[in-house]
Amino acid sequence: MVYSRPWKSFPEQLELLKSRGMVVTDEAAALDYLQRVGYYRLSAYWYPFRTFEVVQDSETGKLSTKAKDEFHPDTQFVDAVHLYLFDKQLRLYLADALERIEISLRVDLSHLLGERSPFAHIENTKAHFHPSFANKPFRKGMTQSCFDA
Repeated sequence: MVYSRPWKSFPEQLELLKSRGMVVTDEAAALDYLQRVGYYRLSAYWYPFRTFEVVQDSETGKLSTKAKDEFHPDTQFVDAVHLYLFDKQLRLYLADALERIEISLRVDLSHLLGERSPFAHIENTKAHFHPSFANKPFRKGMTQSCFDA
């Protein structure tokens, strides 16, 4: 496999973005983000600012869109950074919320099983669940040992 993209220094990466039409008002901050976050991680956040063209497959006639190596006029580097920071904050909020749900479910499950038996976690747990749940057929990839102690 041949990789055709040459290595670029951080200033060269920034110059590439500017040559494609991205507006950079604070070069020092932009270079800092490229060095700390990385070109390819940030590229997901400036992707929506790229221009697209409609192309038709010569064999099937099917239409599709293709991203061009240029940005819409007035695309700001800082806008991509703001999207990145928003996404980061959203992921942190979601992780926090999911952790709270997970811990709550664990507490409820362990409390209910503990009420049935102090050793429910090592006993045949199938006996501790409602038959409509415990007797469901196993899906592909699941084994009986998933439920047996």
